[in-house]
Amino acid sequence: MIMAEEAQFERWNHTAAILSFHANLNRDPKKKRRPFSMKDFHPMKQKKQEKPRVIKVGIEALKHLYVDRDHKSLNKMIGEAVKKQDKEEESKKVKV
Repeated sequence: MIMAEEAQFERWNHTAAILSFHANLNRDPKKKRRPFSMKDFHPMKQKKQEKPRVIKVGIEALKHLYVDRDHKSLNKMIGEAVKKQDKEEESKKVKV
């Protein structure tokens, strides 16, 4: 099975090289400064997705969402929580 996977990987290397070459020929450097690379087209070399960000809010967020159906207040609450979380992360970086 490993040899079959390697063969498939090698075929994708070839295909990704051709696709990146073709995309760079048609790329508008004003709109996309960074040239395409093989990684952009190679499904076996795709970057791992980052974990979704967890935003901690109080239980009152559920009340805004389900009872009051007040999405503006909920969005405001989430925005404040994100700002608070960003400040905490920044202060941790500064300490380290």
